[in-house]
Amino acid sequence: MRCQGFRKTLIGWLGLAWWAMSAAAVAAEQALIAVAANFAEVVERLEGDFERETGHRIDMTVGSTGKLYAQIRSGAPFDVLLAADQARPERLEADGDAVRGSRFTYASGRLVLWSADPDRIGPDGAATLRAGQFRRLAIANPDLAPYGLAAVQTLEALGLRASLADRMVMGESIGQAHAMVATGNAELGLVALAQVASPRQAAPGSRWDVPAALHQPIRQDAVLLSRAEDNSAARDFMAYLRRDDVRQIIAGFGYEVDTPDRQAGPRLEFSQARVREPIPGQDKTVGYFNVTNQGGRPVTLVGARADGVRAIEMHTTLHEDGMARMRRLPEVVVAPGETVAFEPGGRHLMLFGVAAVPETLIVVLVTAGGDEIAVPFARFALGG
Repeated sequence: MRCQGFRKTLIGWLGLAWWAMSAAAVAAEQALIAVAANFAEVVERLEGDFERETGHRIDMTVGSTGKLYAQIRSGAPFDVLLAADQARPERLEADGDAVRGSRFTYASGRLVLWSADPDRIGPDGAATLRAGQFRRLAIANPDLAPYGLAAVQTLEALGLRASLADRMVMGESIGQAHAMVATGNAELGLVALAQVASPRQAAPGSRWDVPAALHQPIRQDAVLLSRAEDNSAARDFMAYLRRDDVRQIIAGFGYEVDTPDRQAGPRLEFSQARVREPIPGQDKTVGYFNVTNQGGRPVTLVGARADGVRAIEMHTTLHEDGMARMRRLPEVVVAPGETVAFEPGGRHLMLFGVAAVPETLIVVLVTAGGDEIAVPFARFALGG
């Protein structure tokens, strides 16, 4: 009787164990993640921790955002899209191919000019491009890859797209563009900072961090696809990417993320930025631009600087008794939703100690919060 009781107890425990294992198997699911090429290494780093914590399994397919988007529209069985832009996830959501309200920005990318040669790129990458002492410049296909589009926008802002057109070589994805430079098939490439900063990067080479104002922001959105609305693995992975500790890991790969110790910077958009050639015999000139605050809080501009310029001040023109005179402005506040114009006869920048103005002058505007925003100013002729 005693042995029989023990046998019943053992069978009972085995039954409970089998039930627990079955329940875990039911709860654990699998998700297929479509990942933009620039972010693949980060997902590889995260997947092990995620799977150990949740019991779920994730697999990924890597490619250009444009190609992944086309595959989704053609019925590819992806559960989550980690894009390198915002436009395609937004389009999927609008067309009913993604779950409404699931889209969010998981990272913001940075573009760099990079060479495997440690001596090729100096402090001024724009000067390296203008010098033209290279045969090939690798970029990603701008029709498929957001980083490729940012590369083209950068070249346009620098006034170099036409002159370098015959030297540009394109990869389908930013990963292919990076590989061209890493293997020596191109001396230079406009690639993702995350690729260059990767621990897997064999040779650091030389690089120039492209000023963010030279191209549209590379905000990378994640979205839950409609077929995975009830897939717990896909939903849990989306939530995992939002965690503060995971965002810190993402930031460590060279991305910008919103974390508790880093508030989102000002959302300013600049247009019509231009600087006049100095009057012959003078070493000062003026600059104009429009700035729009797209954020939800006021932004205060307090100063500016540029290489090759001794000092830059903000001024306004006052008209009194038929006379015009200038007054220095210690700050300019741009309210949320407001556009402030720096224009002839009103607010403007005064540049002092200017020997010559290049075709594109990068002016760094400084806010009261310590943010620095690089803005390309195009040169225009006196009287233009």
